[in-house]
Amino acid sequence: MKLIFDNNKTYIYCLKDPITKEIRYVGKGNEPMKRYYKHINLYGNNKHKQAWIIGLKKKGLKPLVEIIEEVNKNLWQEKEKYYISIFRESGYKLLNNTDGGDGLEGWKHSKKTKNKMRKTAIKNGNKPPSRKGIKQTIESKKQNRISHLGKKHSEKSKKIMSEKKKGKNHPMYGKKLSEEHKKKLIESHKGKISWNKGIPCSEETKRKISETKRNRNRT
Repeated sequence: MKLIFDNNKTYIYCLKDPITKEIRYVGKGNEPMKRYYKHINLYGNNKHKQAWIIGLKKKGLKPLVEIIEEVNKNLWQEKEKYYISIFRESGYKLLNNTDGGDGLEGWKHSKKTKNKMRKTAIKNGNKPPSRKGIKQTIESKKQNRISHLGKKHSEKSKKIMSEKKKGKNHPMYGKKLSEEHKKKLIESHKGKISWNKGIPCSEETKRKISETKRNRNRT
Protein backbone atom coordinates (compact mmCIF):
# COMPACT_ATOMS: atom_id res chain seq x y z
CA MET A 1 0.00 0.00 0.00
CA LYS A 2 1.38 3.40 -1.00
CA LEU A 3 1.25 6.16 1.58
CA ILE A 4 0.34 9.68 0.42
CA PHE A 5 1.57 12.48 2.66
CA ASP A 6 0.22 16.02 3.07
CA ASN A 7 2.60 18.76 1.89
CA ASN A 8 1.53 21.04 4.74
CA LYS A 9 2.12 18.43 7.43
CA THR A 10 5.10 16.60 8.81
CA TYR A 11 5.23 13.52 11.00
CA ILE A 12 6.73 12.59 14.35
CA TYR A 13 7.66 8.90 14.25
CA CYS A 14 9.51 6.39 16.37
CA LEU A 15 11.67 3.32 15.80
CA LYS A 16 10.87 0.34 18.00
CA ASP A 17 12.74 -2.80 18.96
CA PRO A 18 11.09 -5.63 16.95
CA ILE A 19 11.36 -8.03 19.91
CA THR A 20 10.58 -5.95 23.00
CA LYS A 21 8.54 -3.26 21.18
CA GLU A 22 10.49 -0.72 23.22
CA ILE A 23 10.81 2.76 21.66
CA ARG A 24 14.48 3.42 20.85
CA TYR A 25 14.42 6.51 18.66
CA VAL A 26 12.13 9.47 17.93
CA GLY A 27 12.36 11.46 14.72
CA LYS A 28 10.60 13.79 12.33
CA GLY A 29 10.05 13.37 8.61
CA ASN A 30 7.87 14.73 5.83
CA GLU A 31 7.95 11.20 4.35
CA PRO A 32 8.48 8.80 7.28
CA MET A 33 9.09 5.70 5.15
CA LYS A 34 11.84 7.47 3.23
CA ARG A 35 13.45 8.38 6.55
CA TYR A 36 13.02 4.76 7.71
CA TYR A 37 14.91 3.41 4.67
CA LYS A 38 17.75 5.82 5.43
CA HIS A 39 17.88 4.63 9.04
CA ILE A 40 18.10 0.93 8.13
CA ASN A 41 20.75 1.71 5.51
CA LEU A 42 22.83 3.48 8.19
CA TYR A 43 22.75 7.00 6.79
CA GLY A 44 23.67 9.81 9.20
CA ASN A 45 26.17 10.14 12.04
CA ASN A 46 24.31 8.68 15.03
CA LYS A 47 26.75 5.89 15.90
CA HIS A 48 24.66 4.50 18.78
CA LYS A 49 21.56 4.15 16.59
CA GLN A 50 23.61 2.60 13.80
CA ALA A 51 25.18 0.07 16.19
CA TRP A 52 21.70 -0.94 17.40
CA ILE A 53 20.42 -1.41 13.84
CA ILE A 54 23.53 -3.40 12.84
CA GLY A 55 22.95 -5.67 15.85
CA LEU A 56 19.35 -6.27 14.75
CA LYS A 57 20.40 -6.98 11.17
CA LYS A 58 22.82 -9.65 12.35
CA LYS A 59 19.80 -11.41 13.84
CA GLY A 60 17.85 -10.99 10.60
CA LEU A 61 15.67 -8.25 12.12
CA LYS A 62 14.86 -4.61 11.42
CA PRO A 63 13.44 -1.82 13.59
CA LEU A 64 9.69 -1.24 13.55
CA VAL A 65 8.52 2.22 12.49
CA GLU A 66 5.40 3.87 13.83
CA ILE A 67 3.94 7.33 13.21
CA ILE A 68 3.21 8.99 16.55
CA GLU A 69 1.53 12.17 15.38
CA GLU A 70 0.81 14.23 12.28
CA VAL A 71 1.71 17.87 12.98
CA ASN A 72 1.86 21.23 11.25
CA LYS A 73 5.28 21.91 9.72
CA ASN A 74 5.65 25.01 11.90
CA LEU A 75 5.20 23.04 15.13
CA TRP A 76 7.35 19.94 14.65
CA GLN A 77 10.31 21.12 16.80
CA GLU A 78 8.09 21.54 19.85
CA LYS A 79 6.37 18.19 19.30
CA GLU A 80 9.61 16.26 18.74
CA LYS A 81 11.10 17.71 21.94
CA TYR A 82 7.91 16.83 23.82
CA TYR A 83 7.91 13.17 22.77
CA ILE A 84 11.64 12.68 23.36
CA SER A 85 11.25 14.20 26.83
CA ILE A 86 8.17 12.19 27.81
CA PHE A 87 9.60 8.88 26.55
CA ARG A 88 12.87 9.42 28.41
CA GLU A 89 10.96 10.28 31.58
CA SER A 90 8.98 7.05 31.09
CA GLY A 91 12.20 5.06 31.18
CA TYR A 92 12.80 4.43 27.46
CA LYS A 93 16.50 4.32 26.56
CA LEU A 94 16.35 6.51 23.49
CA LEU A 95 19.25 6.59 21.07
CA ASN A 96 18.70 10.23 20.02
CA ASN A 97 21.86 12.33 20.22
CA THR A 98 19.95 15.43 21.28
CA ASP A 99 16.73 16.55 22.98
CA GLY A 100 15.10 17.10 19.57
CA GLY A 101 13.89 20.06 17.55
CA ASP A 102 17.25 20.57 15.89
CA GLY A 103 16.63 18.93 12.51
CA LEU A 104 18.20 20.60 9.49
CA GLU A 105 15.01 21.78 7.81
CA GLY A 106 15.62 22.49 4.11
CA TRP A 107 19.24 21.27 4.30
CA LYS A 108 20.65 19.71 1.17
CA HIS A 109 23.80 17.60 1.07
CA SER A 110 26.45 18.44 -1.51
CA LYS A 111 27.13 15.93 -4.29
CA LYS A 112 30.44 15.10 -2.63
CA THR A 113 28.72 14.31 0.68
CA LYS A 114 26.01 12.25 -1.06
CA ASN A 115 28.64 10.16 -2.87
CA LYS A 116 30.54 9.65 0.39
CA MET A 117 27.37 8.47 2.21
CA ARG A 118 26.52 6.18 -0.70
CA LYS A 119 29.99 4.58 -0.66
CA THR A 120 29.82 4.15 3.12
CA ALA A 121 26.42 2.43 2.88
CA ILE A 122 27.67 0.06 0.16
CA LYS A 123 30.85 -0.64 2.15
CA ASN A 124 28.69 -1.62 5.13
CA GLY A 125 26.85 -4.08 2.91
CA ASN A 126 23.79 -1.89 2.45
CA LYS A 127 22.15 -0.53 -0.65
CA PRO A 128 21.16 3.15 -0.81
CA PRO A 129 17.52 3.67 0.22
CA SER A 130 14.99 2.64 -2.39
CA ARG A 131 11.99 4.79 -3.22
CA LYS A 132 9.86 1.76 -3.92
CA GLY A 133 6.42 2.23 -2.41
CA ILE A 134 6.95 5.96 -1.86
CA LYS A 135 4.55 8.11 -3.88
CA GLN A 136 6.06 11.31 -5.25
CA THR A 137 4.19 14.40 -4.08
CA ILE A 138 2.55 16.81 -6.56
CA GLU A 139 4.96 19.53 -5.45
CA SER A 140 7.95 17.23 -5.99
CA LYS A 141 6.71 16.32 -9.48
CA LYS A 142 6.28 20.01 -10.28
CA GLN A 143 9.80 20.88 -9.10
CA ASN A 144 11.24 17.95 -11.05
CA ARG A 145 9.46 19.08 -14.22
CA ILE A 146 10.57 22.71 -13.82
CA SER A 147 14.19 21.67 -13.21
CA HIS A 148 14.22 19.91 -16.61
CA LEU A 149 12.49 22.63 -18.63
CA GLY A 150 14.60 23.87 -21.54
CA LYS A 151 17.19 21.14 -21.07
CA LYS A 152 18.11 18.96 -24.04
CA HIS A 153 20.30 15.91 -24.35
CA SER A 154 23.36 16.31 -26.53
CA GLU A 155 23.57 14.22 -29.71
CA LYS A 156 26.25 12.15 -28.01
CA SER A 157 23.98 11.42 -25.02
CA LYS A 158 21.08 10.54 -27.32
CA LYS A 159 23.28 8.11 -29.23
CA ILE A 160 24.52 6.43 -26.02
CA MET A 161 20.94 6.05 -24.67
CA SER A 162 19.79 4.69 -28.01
CA GLU A 163 22.59 2.12 -28.20
CA LYS A 164 21.85 0.92 -24.65
CA LYS A 165 18.29 0.03 -25.61
CA LYS A 166 18.91 -1.56 -28.98
CA GLY A 167 18.29 -5.23 -29.70
CA LYS A 168 18.71 -7.57 -26.75
CA ASN A 169 19.34 -4.63 -24.43
CA HIS A 170 15.77 -3.42 -24.84
CA PRO A 171 13.57 -4.45 -21.86
CA MET A 172 10.85 -5.68 -24.27
CA TYR A 173 13.20 -7.60 -26.56
CA GLY A 174 11.66 -10.95 -27.52
CA LYS A 175 8.55 -10.26 -25.43
CA LYS A 176 4.97 -9.94 -26.60
CA LEU A 177 2.15 -8.24 -24.77
CA SER A 178 -0.72 -10.51 -23.83
CA GLU A 179 -4.20 -9.63 -25.07
CA GLU A 180 -5.20 -8.87 -21.48
CA HIS A 181 -2.27 -6.45 -21.11
CA LYS A 182 -3.15 -4.74 -24.40
CA LYS A 183 -6.74 -4.36 -23.24
CA LYS A 184 -5.62 -2.76 -19.97
CA LEU A 185 -3.38 -0.31 -21.82
CA ILE A 186 -6.24 0.70 -24.10
CA GLU A 187 -8.59 1.18 -21.13
CA SER A 188 -6.01 3.23 -19.21
CA HIS A 189 -5.71 5.69 -22.12
CA LYS A 190 -9.42 6.13 -22.74
CA GLY A 191 -10.57 9.70 -22.26
CA LYS A 192 -7.00 11.04 -22.11
CA ILE A 193 -5.91 13.69 -24.60
CA SER A 194 -2.74 12.77 -26.45
CA TRP A 195 0.21 15.05 -25.73
CA ASN A 196 0.74 15.64 -29.46
CA LYS A 197 -2.89 16.27 -30.41
CA GLY A 198 -3.09 19.18 -32.86
CA ILE A 199 0.68 19.22 -33.39
CA PRO A 200 1.50 18.43 -37.03
CA CYS A 201 4.40 16.08 -37.72
CA SER A 202 7.39 17.47 -39.56
CA GLU A 203 8.36 15.95 -42.90
CA GLU A 204 11.40 14.39 -41.21
CA THR A 205 9.20 12.74 -38.56
CA LYS A 206 6.80 11.45 -41.21
CA ARG A 207 9.72 9.96 -43.13
CA LYS A 208 11.03 8.19 -39.99
CA ILE A 209 7.59 6.78 -39.15
CA SER A 210 7.22 5.52 -42.72
CA GLU A 211 10.62 3.83 -42.65
CA THR A 212 9.87 2.19 -39.29
CA LYS A 213 6.60 0.74 -40.62
CA ARG A 214 8.29 -0.55 -43.76
CA ASN A 215 11.01 -2.27 -41.71
CA ARG A 216 8.37 -3.90 -39.49
CA ASN A 217 6.51 -5.26 -42.51
CA ARG A 218 9.69 -6.83 -43.84
CA THR A 219 10.42 -8.76 -40.62
